[in-house]
Amino acid sequence: MNRIHELRIESAPNKPGDGGIDIFGGLGGNTIVIQCKAHKQKIGNGVKIVRELEGVLTRYHKDTIGVIVAPSKNKFTTRSEERAETSGYNVILTDKTNICSDLIKYIDSQKVIEIQLVKNFNHQNDGKKHK
Repeated sequence: MNRIHELRIESAPNKPGDGGIDIFGGLGGNTIVIQCKAHKQKIGNGVKIVRELEGVLTRYHKDTIGVIVAPSKNKFTTRSEERAETSGYNVILTDKTNICSDLIKYIDSQKVIEIQLVKNFNHQNDGKKHK
């Protein structure tokens, strides 16, 4: 099945309390907030950067996706990648080349998980008598 994804983006106004968000966007019905990091070396305290993005995400709907974009994926430390993967928020670490494909993969994977949860719930409730 081919899907058409349209990524809408706009620059974030640079104002106090914006949490360092550089770009706002939308894709597949999801709000996306993006922080751009122009680090030439590995992002030394990447876990801190992920935690800060998690703090920003508390201000948005739970389905909002937070994205940290570096010049290349190898700029993220293993610890920052682990933190993003285990976050209670929707966090993606990516680079400027892969941002669109990583967002689409992430959103599609979440929809598969949601569908599977619904199927499991319905299957568990099959045969149960309702009072």
